[in-house]
Amino acid sequence: MTTGGMRPKNSQKPSLARRVLLVTLVLLTLFNLGEVLAALQSPANVELRFPPLVRAALGALWAYLFGLSVVLIWRQRRAGLFALRVAAASLVSYGVFSIGRALVFTEADYNRQRVPFLVVMIVFFLSVPLFAIVRLCRTQAVPTETVTDGNQPQNRQPLED
Repeated sequence: MTTGGMRPKNSQKPSLARRVLLVTLVLLTLFNLGEVLAALQSPANVELRFPPLVRAALGALWAYLFGLSVVLIWRQRRAGLFALRVAAASLVSYGVFSIGRALVFTEADYNRQRVPFLVVMIVFFLSVPLFAIVRLCRTQAVPTETVTDGNQPQNRQPLED
């Protein structure tokens, strides 16, 4: 029996991989919500190569996808494969989008010199939650044979015709 918000003694603590994944997804959600606010507060009379409304719409899309991933993983007791697939697809798509945006919309020479560093940082930052997803998928792998009587599964010989 639990009191307040405490866990029952027999419940499992979330794994480190799951916590890393959730924290990263929450940070990406908050970052993209900040991107939406920054885009909406930019002056209308300044001409930018990447229009603020497009930037706000894309930020809202990424915030929604990462928030959806957080909710799906949080609601499933042992982060289900569907939730992990949604998170992995969101992270990979976001990585491609971020690298593409850095390559296409960087204009100043100083910023162009920083693009390789930005690409390395994006790949590094997004590889951490992707490794967490791989680890969670491996822990959820279902054995091919299950035995209900407690014995070890036996190798089956094929039937001869």
